[in-house]
Amino acid sequence: MGREQVLLKAWRRPAFRSLRRSAQALFTQILTQDAPSMAGVVPLMPAKWASVCEEISEASVMADLAAMSEAHLVVVDTTTFEVLVRDYIDDSGAVRHRIHFKGALNAAVMVESELLRSVLGLELKTIGTPEALEFLEVLVPPESDSDPSEGAPESDSGEAEAAPGSGVSET
Repeated sequence: MGREQVLLKAWRRPAFRSLRRSAQALFTQILTQDAPSMAGVVPLMPAKWASVCEEISEASVMADLAAMSEAHLVVVDTTTFEVLVRDYIDDSGAVRHRIHFKGALNAAVMVESELLRSVLGLELKTIGTPEALEFLEVLVPPESDSDPSEGAPESDSGEAEAAPGSGVSET
C-alpha cells in the first residue's frame, strides 16, 4: 500500500498516459526517489531530480512539472518549494486504514503552501468521510470552494499573477 498504489493508479489515467515519457518518468521518480509525506507532498528539487540523468536539465524538469500540473496530476508551489501529488491520500489506500488516514490528515496540516492546502482541502471534501470533513476547516477557509490550482491568485498589489499550480514558472 502507498506509493506503489499511487503509481499503479496513475497508469490507468488517460491524463497520465498522454504525458511525454520524460514527465511520466519524473512522476515515477518523485514517488520513488523521495519519500512523499502521507499527504503526498514532496519538496520541489529540480536540480536533484535532473542530476540523475545526463539527458535531463532543471529546465526540462520544470517543463515536465508544468505538463503534469496541466494534466492535474500534481500541484507545484514555487514559493514554498512544495509539490503535491494529487489524489495521493485516496490513491494510496490511506482512507481505508484509520491510522494511515489520520497520519495523512496530520501531514496535510503540516503543508506550508496555502495553494497545496486548498487543493488538499478539496480532495478531503471529495473523500467526504466525517474525519476528512473535520480537517477541512483547518486546511481551507470556508469561502474557498473552487479548485485553487485553476486560477491566478492576486498578488499583494491586487494584480493577478500566475498560480504556481496552474503552470510552473521560476519565481
